[in-house]
Amino acid sequence: MGLLSDIWDGIRGKVKALIDSAFTNFKPWVRARISDAIAGIRQVTNYITEHITNVYKTVKEYITNVYNTVNEYVTKVYNNVTNYVTNKYVTTNEYITNVVGASREWVEEELAENRAWMLSFAKLMDPQGFLKDPIGYIKAAFDIQRGVAQNLVVKSFWEGFEEGLAE
Repeated sequence: MGLLSDIWDGIRGKVKALIDSAFTNFKPWVRARISDAIAGIRQVTNYITEHITNVYKTVKEYITNVYNTVNEYVTKVYNNVTNYVTNKYVTTNEYITNVVGASREWVEEELAENRAWMLSFAKLMDPQGFLKDPIGYIKAAFDIQRGVAQNLVVKSFWEGFEEGLAE
């Protein structure tokens, strides 16, 4: 087995040398390609990151501008409405004061007096308290009328009776 073993070892040595030299050239090439691939992936990642950042900034700026524009518009409308209402109130108040010749306090004072008069109206119009017990007052009125009528009937009867006795 010596000869075959030597042949085998010789072939194996040459194949190993070829493989080693191939790997020696192949390893730097693979490393270079891997480095290029990593650099390419980094470049794509940077491009995507930059693109997403630009889109984010653009959308954020657009939303901020829209918000500011709407906020300014709402503020202007609110201020205009507030000024309009305030001006109308002041103008109306001045107009009423000029037409009536009275201040708000004077009108409120007069209304308070009018309310007080209205509250005591029933007392002023019903000093005897008829509205407190109307049925009792009506009954009393009929009782008085009945009493008057009975007195008149009795008086008339006596007068007629006395005339009849005198004749």
